[in-house]
Amino acid sequence: GIGPEGFRIADGAPGTIRIIGNDRRGLLYGVGKFLHTSAYGDRGFVPGAWRGVSVPAMPVRGIYLATHFQNFYQVAPIEDVARYVEDLSLWGVNGFLVWFGMEEFNGIDDPKARAMLARLRALLGIVKSLGLDACLGCICNDGYANSPAHLRAESGTAGRPHYHTKMGERIYNLGNELCPSKPGVPELQLGYCEEKFRAFADIGLDFWFIAPYDNGGCTCAQCAPWGSNGYLRMAEPIARAYRRAFPGGKVVLSTWYFDRWAYGEWAGMAEKFAREKPDWVDCLMADNFEDYPRYPLDNGVPGGLPLVNFPDISMWGQDPWGGYGANPYPGRIQKRWDETAAKLSGGYPYSEGIYEDLNKVICAQLYWAPGRPAAETVRDYAAFEFSPDVAAGVAAAVAIFEENHARERVGQKAVAAARLLEGADARLTPQARRSWRWRLLRIRAAIDEELHRNSLGRGRAEVLRGAAEELLVISRAENAWPMLRPARIPALNIEGPGLPAAHAEAVAASRPAAWWRMDDFRGRAIADATPHGRAAVCEDGVTLVPPGDPPASALPASRAACLHGGRIRATIDNLPDAYSVEFWFCNTLPVAARPVTAYLFSRGSEGPEGTPGDDLGLSGTSAPDTIPPGRLFFYNGDAAAQVIGKTDLPPDTWHHIVLVRDGRRLAVYLDGNAPPELLGDLPKGYPDGVTQIFLGGRNDNFATLQGRIAEVAVYDRALPPEEATRRHAAAKSGDSH
Repeated sequence: GIGPEGFRIADGAPGTIRIIGNDRRGLLYGVGKFLHTSAYGDRGFVPGAWRGVSVPAMPVRGIYLATHFQNFYQVAPIEDVARYVEDLSLWGVNGFLVWFGMEEFNGIDDPKARAMLARLRALLGIVKSLGLDACLGCICNDGYANSPAHLRAESGTAGRPHYHTKMGERIYNLGNELCPSKPGVPELQLGYCEEKFRAFADIGLDFWFIAPYDNGGCTCAQCAPWGSNGYLRMAEPIARAYRRAFPGGKVVLSTWYFDRWAYGEWAGMAEKFAREKPDWVDCLMADNFEDYPRYPLDNGVPGGLPLVNFPDISMWGQDPWGGYGANPYPGRIQKRWDETAAKLSGGYPYSEGIYEDLNKVICAQLYWAPGRPAAETVRDYAAFEFSPDVAAGVAAAVAIFEENHARERVGQKAVAAARLLEGADARLTPQARRSWRWRLLRIRAAIDEELHRNSLGRGRAEVLRGAAEELLVISRAENAWPMLRPARIPALNIEGPGLPAAHAEAVAASRPAAWWRMDDFRGRAIADATPHGRAAVCEDGVTLVPPGDPPASALPASRAACLHGGRIRATIDNLPDAYSVEFWFCNTLPVAARPVTAYLFSRGSEGPEGTPGDDLGLSGTSAPDTIPPGRLFFYNGDAAAQVIGKTDLPPDTWHHIVLVRDGRRLAVYLDGNAPPELLGDLPKGYPDGVTQIFLGGRNDNFATLQGRIAEVAVYDRALPPEEATRRHAAAKSGDSH
């Protein structure tokens, strides 16, 4: 024959191509090879020219679909997951591992547990229908949320024999895990597993995966060190019970996090397996987030067992995971592969979603042909999924993505990557252009470009917002746990409204009590442009100059403070109750995103929630029947009175504000309009003698502005209406600077 799971593609009779599989899987993979080497485009379908025989080098070519945290695999329509499993199978994947997280449920008969089991049965049913291996696993001492408290495991490492605290004073237990050294726990654990075996009896489980940690483990003296003691004592009866339930099934024993908290777990396992080779284990699994565990590389695999890897293709360098679009890193995968391939018989890459699709394909192809570079798979992937015409450009963009993966400082190349994909976009078919795989790459390029623009103080909130919103839909992350939801990246933009010199001249002529132009600062203090020397202070969450010391030539001439969670505060000594404040602001948050979109100005003492003050804000969703989102309002705290504006202020637009308080009379002028946007008879909301003011947030730190503020001037008098409107007129005359 051709060889297990192998195939041959050859020319047949004139006008025909023969795809011959050694077996059912071989035929599936042969069809995949034919499709992946064919082309689809304006010329229609062009059959692939590849001919020959191909047989996989490694027998275990799985993917771990982490079915938890409300991620794509847990919540997407099962039809979408089925299509995705089929897509991956065509690249040579021969098994899928899924997860049943016991900590979420109160026993297997919990309605939520039954629903999850039904989901997993459907998913593994799809896998089996393709003739592939169905895999399920367990933490060897896992428990349900209502596990008996007196039987639970210990998690502390401080002062414990065999343990150290270099990685913290406790292991990653969730609190529901059980101690197998306590009477009754082994029987309870076996009962839990046998319930799961029965739930999948008609599906058939080809592999059973047993893990020691994350979560899991027990640090009590009787179980220590866990990996070579309590873990093995509990894993063996589970493995034997699985073999009885599924004769011919194979057991994968994981060593995840060995020697992370304990001493001697690897060495202890090796010693035990040297004394007696474990007939209950079919292969050992080893991997780590950072460097690959040295023990099996330097000393050989304990027991001489086959070794499979468990590469993290989802989380490394990602916070949140998948929060930036596609996360390809072929270079990292290749480097790790070159270090370990000689020891491996395959593996199960760890996947939290579809955003690492390219990483999955790279791993699958390395298991199939270990000597074929990952870079070639990147080009094959791009040619098949998008077009052969753009494969080189996509590969170049992917290389730049990997350079910028850490994101501490995204360089100028991010712009080049965005332009590469922008140019490729015009050459794609509509189907390829709309595909989620292409959109994930374009989203990543857009976010990286904005991170670079942020480093120059020129980030665009609308681009970042649009990328996050699209990514949320693609990844089905609407209800996902926070680490799986798209990143909400603030736009660090210090570009001001581009005002002419006449505006600054008009402000100076009005003799403000303080004037902050956002272009002269020392540390967190913004210099006062008047002779009075009343500096304002920026809190954390306010950016005046972008990180990375950009050259002065890269900075805008008209400057703003970028607010993303912080306020600007100042004290104006002897500020009377007749006062005025003017500023320019640009809100970048959707006005329906939260109950109050932002507070723009506040006068009052800093204090806890509800501290009284004079507060000017931009409405959100708190009372849509009485105040539509995106309108100015003035609130005087405990005095419980407010005035509401009539103009809708959309995000990403600059507006000029002049607030005038003259005793009980309150007027707010918007964009130079003579009739005040807000006008009312309101008592002041702050106590006598308070001279503290805040910009971009309320005095109790509620509803801070996401956006920019520029050219702030405070006056120790009430400006007359004509002066308020003239100021905006000055902004419209002359050349901007």
